[in-house]
Amino acid sequence: MRAWKGAGALAGAAILFIATMTFSYTSADSMQWAMSAMSNYTVIAFALLTFWMLTKGGVAWSMGALGAALLSGLSQGNGFLVLLLGCAFLLFDRR
Repeated sequence: MRAWKGAGALAGAAILFIATMTFSYTSADSMQWAMSAMSNYTVIAFALLTFWMLTKGGVAWSMGALGAALLSGLSQGNGFLVLLLGCAFLLFDRR
């Protein structure tokens, strides 16, 4: 904070600019788009992690796969499909 105090008017202008860009309506759409893209990528990453862990076999890997599937469901609503597909995988793999 000391660096901001010594800058004077330049610091005030920088803070005003950052606040304006952060809370303006034009940047709200960009922030929404980036957040939805990040949540879509996390669903894919957790789904891949789930199915990779399910192919390993064993109780510890299955518990890890369950945790990854739950994280997939919590990161976005369509991630709950991973739980159903994981159960189907285990059913057809007879485990």
